[in-house]
Amino acid sequence: MLITTLLAGLLWVQAQNSSETYYVEDFESLGILGPYMPDGWTVSTDEYGSRKFAVAVGNGVDGSQAFAATNMSTNGTYWFYTQAMNLDASPIVEFQYNSSGVLGEAPANCMSLYLSVSTDNGASFTLVDSIPATEFVSSSTYASWRVTLPADYADQSCNVKLEAVPTAEAGTVNLYIDNFAMGTPAEALANDLMIQ
Repeated sequence: MLITTLLAGLLWVQAQNSSETYYVEDFESLGILGPYMPDGWTVSTDEYGSRKFAVAVGNGVDGSQAFAATNMSTNGTYWFYTQAMNLDASPIVEFQYNSSGVLGEAPANCMSLYLSVSTDNGASFTLVDSIPATEFVSSSTYASWRVTLPADYADQSCNVKLEAVPTAEAGTVNLYIDNFAMGTPAEALANDLMIQ
């Protein structure tokens, strides 16, 4: 256990020393007893102060953990945003997601997803991409969404926000997010080095 913890710490330090060009959150360090969300992340809450996103054990890709909004209904929006990260050239955001109904399959077109970016530490966000409800495919199989951010965000410190808005026909559904990543992937950095 100690060796695993030390190794994980060394990998995190190595990622931090590489100018934080690519951040990946797989939610495996979270637990139902805490921590409930990644360090520095902010999530929406309901009228009672309960978080609308939390860890879901066994609901991630290949039975891993996921970040989930469960029992979603049409009476609000569900969102989270990341801590500020220093983005490099050609930044992207990518993650995997799926949806399910509380009782069985989620209905088709059950929600819209919106991806936004902030350059002022979360004070305001600018929409960069979306999946409207008319194009949202409900499935218990994970799908991937990859968004290349506009060049304006290169070499800036940015927060990324994901917002889910259930539709009237949704009833009560669950949304699971896994392998959330942002920054410049290693292959893009390697290509830039080869070009220079």
